[in-house]
Amino acid sequence: MKQGASIRQHISGLLILSISVVMVVLSTAFFLHFRESFRSQMESYVASTISFSADHCVAPLLFLDRPAAQRVLSRFEKIPTVTHAVLRDHTGEVFAQYQRSNHANSFPSDTVFEPLFHKNALYAAVAVKDDGLTLGVLSLRVSTEELQASLRQLTMFLFAIAIPLFVLILYWGKRMEYRISAPLMRIANMARRTNRDRLHSRISPVVDSCREVEILAESINTMLERIQYGEVQIEKTYHLLHDLVDAMPTLVFVLDRQNRTLLWNSAAARYIPTETPEEAPLDTLVPAFSFLTQELKRLREKFHPRKLRRYELQLGSIAYADVTLFPLHEHSEGDVALFITDVTAVTQKDAQLMQMQKMETVGTLAGGLAHDFNNALNGIVGTLSLLRLNMAEGGSLQEQEENITIMEEASSRAEDLIRQLLTLSQKQDSSKKRVAPLLLMKRVKRLYNTGIGKVVSCRIESDDTVPHIFVDPSQLEQVLLNLCINAGHAMTIMRAPHEQQGGEVTVVIEGRTFSVSHSVLSGEIPPGVYCCIHITDKGVGIKPEHISRIFDPFYTTKKNGAGTGLGLSMVLNIVQHNEGWVDVTSQPGVGTTVSLYFTECGETEREEGAFVSNNTPSIPQGTGHVLIIDDDPLVVRLGRKILMYSGFTVTSFYSGPEALAYLEEKQDHVDCILLDMVMPEMTGQEVYEEIHARGISIPVVLTSGYSRDDRVVQTISLGANEFLSKPYGAKELEEKIITAMSSEIRE
Repeated sequence: MKQGASIRQHISGLLILSISVVMVVLSTAFFLHFRESFRSQMESYVASTISFSADHCVAPLLFLDRPAAQRVLSRFEKIPTVTHAVLRDHTGEVFAQYQRSNHANSFPSDTVFEPLFHKNALYAAVAVKDDGLTLGVLSLRVSTEELQASLRQLTMFLFAIAIPLFVLILYWGKRMEYRISAPLMRIANMARRTNRDRLHSRISPVVDSCREVEILAESINTMLERIQYGEVQIEKTYHLLHDLVDAMPTLVFVLDRQNRTLLWNSAAARYIPTETPEEAPLDTLVPAFSFLTQELKRLREKFHPRKLRRYELQLGSIAYADVTLFPLHEHSEGDVALFITDVTAVTQKDAQLMQMQKMETVGTLAGGLAHDFNNALNGIVGTLSLLRLNMAEGGSLQEQEENITIMEEASSRAEDLIRQLLTLSQKQDSSKKRVAPLLLMKRVKRLYNTGIGKVVSCRIESDDTVPHIFVDPSQLEQVLLNLCINAGHAMTIMRAPHEQQGGEVTVVIEGRTFSVSHSVLSGEIPPGVYCCIHITDKGVGIKPEHISRIFDPFYTTKKNGAGTGLGLSMVLNIVQHNEGWVDVTSQPGVGTTVSLYFTECGETEREEGAFVSNNTPSIPQGTGHVLIIDDDPLVVRLGRKILMYSGFTVTSFYSGPEALAYLEEKQDHVDCILLDMVMPEMTGQEVYEEIHARGISIPVVLTSGYSRDDRVVQTISLGANEFLSKPYGAKELEEKIITAMSSEIRE
């Protein structure tokens, strides 16, 4: 690469060029000024001389006296510069003339009345007049050789002065060049050393240099000190942030646009294989994160942070995690920071608190449920006594069928109450699905109207535009029931004894569209289509200073012992877990409205048709050998009668060890097993695990007085075929047995 001239060369060239130009300009100006000044003086002198001589030529021309005219012209001999003088009469003829002997000159062909410099001479002419009458013309030629000689001497003088002046200026320029160029070269060399990561370099003090260069050197030294200090601080900050991120228990990843992993911290490194290819895709490094592919795609489309709360993972000890996706706008388009926070312990504690709150709700409803359950039992017990009397007295078959129908209805009513109570109180895994909020609220209404008493009722308002939502139905059911119970309490136990007790809880379910962001108590709702559930009471209301704290754990405005303060805290937690929002508006003495907002998932709900009961169900017939294992003799006797009536051969045992001993010898003769989950010596799960361990391949139907809890789910995952919840009828039992026998054995 061609190098440019140095500053020193530029300064030298500039000085030489500047001096040359200045000297030429000054010399030329001085020369021209001197020449013009000399000419002007010469013209003035010639003009006065020729005018004086013309006055003396009037008489000779007037009297035609040539000798007199010659004498006048001879006077020019005393003026050395006049080389030729001619006097002409009015006809143009030469009347007299004077010519210096050593000059042979001639005049221009035309008479020139203005001074004219031509060929080293000055020509001038003047008319000779008498009273305005022109008698002739007097012409002079004046030599300018002396002028030329003077100009040449002047030029030589200027050159004699210019040469030493040029040398002096050149020396001064070199001196200035050293004072400017040398410090600048030191600055440049220091910059080169700085480029080689030597920020400790400094410019040595500049001696005998111009003030500007000294200021520049001092400023650069100060700048380097600040840069060096900044570099140290940046390095400290980098190590601090690196150590901080590395020490975080949260898993941190940085992904590029192709979802390749660029960086990760120590917490994340525990889940990454030791031999990892550089910039490998995230789902290759950690297969458990494959679900993030679609989330990352949506993130880059909208460029808004996304957060997935309590997401279920299978990653080592992490069962639940909060997943945050954050776009890195300022650094690189498409890069994303991924944060995985282990919330397994928090989720488990929340589940315990949620279960506590469920038990509180069950306790609140217990009185009303017991009342309705006793009514159902009264229908069964009373009808049974009536049935005995009818049979003893020989009552008609129609009366007995009517009694049986009453007992079936009472049993169905009691079964429904127990089933709702079990659903509310049992522990369940979080499972989101498409839910019709109106149908869910109707189930809550039935349970609420049964358990809360007669002084408070619940009314639902809705229309056909309510969209489906994607939530955990059991959790949402708990939220709605809790809010309805709180609304009922606001109109009963929270009122003063002398005030009227009771009222109506109104639940409005509607679809709403927000074109702009909408602020609520729990956050900012982005634009979109939402399902809104508003629970309104006309109770005591909430004071404005209390509204901001009602979602705090263990905070309650109820009287001592009337509440734990967990209800609304769990409501907020559950709603946020299901990606929803909560808002509260209240006015003391008027009432309160709690609003829930959930994102719609695409369809509007429709009313489902009612179930039509059949009082004379047909019981399917079957064949085969069924083994019943249950510790309750009443249940065993009922199961034997139903199955034998349906055509099955039945063998029964009251404990797991007895049944296992029988199966060890007779397993080839058994076609299906009806296994109770709750028994004293061995639980149903333990019995099934032993059956599975012994390699006995027989279809199994699990049964329990509890709902489908964790034990049932685990046993089914091991290979059990069906589950039948107690109480059950003949048709349900027969259908489960036939379904299990017709299905393949699950290994």
